[in-house]
Amino acid sequence: MARLNKIFIESFFKASGTDCDFKIELDETITTNEKSQLYIDDIIIPNVFKTVEARNNKIYLTVVVPPIMSTYNRVIELDTGYYNGFSFADELNKQLTKFTDYIGERRQDLIFNINSEYDLLRNTLSFKFLDKRHHNQNDNPDPIFITIHSNKDLLNGSYQNTPLTVFNLQSINESLGNIEKSITLDKDNTNHDCVLNLATLKSIYLFCSEISSNDTISNFQQNNIIKKIILDSAQNEINITQAGNNVDYIHIGKRLLKTLNFKLMDKFGSVLNLYGHSMSFSITILNNNSF
Repeated sequence: MARLNKIFIESFFKASGTDCDFKIELDETITTNEKSQLYIDDIIIPNVFKTVEARNNKIYLTVVVPPIMSTYNRVIELDTGYYNGFSFADELNKQLTKFTDYIGERRQDLIFNINSEYDLLRNTLSFKFLDKRHHNQNDNPDPIFITIHSNKDLLNGSYQNTPLTVFNLQSINESLGNIEKSITLDKDNTNHDCVLNLATLKSIYLFCSEISSNDTISNFQQNNIIKKIILDSAQNEINITQAGNNVDYIHIGKRLLKTLNFKLMDKFGSVLNLYGHSMSFSITILNNNSF
């Protein structure tokens, strides 16, 4: 014989927290046996996640000018918001111009721009270096070396000789494809084309320590995952996830369930934001005594 418990969760009725990090109190305590299984199903989440948020809004930039090797480092932060290719390029240009203007105000001999331009047909974003220093044809001005650090190089300490961890990069590099090799610019005739991907939030994860099991692991150092959710809806649409099979279950053993704490996070452990909207899902607990 099997006894079934069905729990419907609506973050709107949370006891405390936010819609992506909340606590609920069940009306009664649910007891599970050592062979109990649990299913997460009917997950409904509004896809209101912004293109750029605190989780992915940074560009790590270094400008080096020989022969005295003057170095200018800056972590550029993009404004959070919803972007398409053209508005994304505009935002990049706005923030990059702030940095190059800052350098130019301190060194009148160092006037240059870093521009980005979006090509809709190729879906590429091009970074270009523009040297605006006044010099004659026979002049040989010092070169300017610009580096947009890749994720791999950041992890190895390329930015200010300080290695970063994958969980605190918060970089936009995944959108730019700037993962392995850093982008470098040094002359007017150099540019770098990136295949743009603004939909970097492909999978999200539901966490709950009270009902997680020790037989579910990940390769990105996250524990207590109870469900991987594929974000396959368009922006501003409802994302619906249903189990659809009988193998996506969790062994929960002997437990007393009364208070449950849930978190909706990305692969880097950042709690997401639904901007005032709520999520819902159902939990099915099968207490099977006939195994």
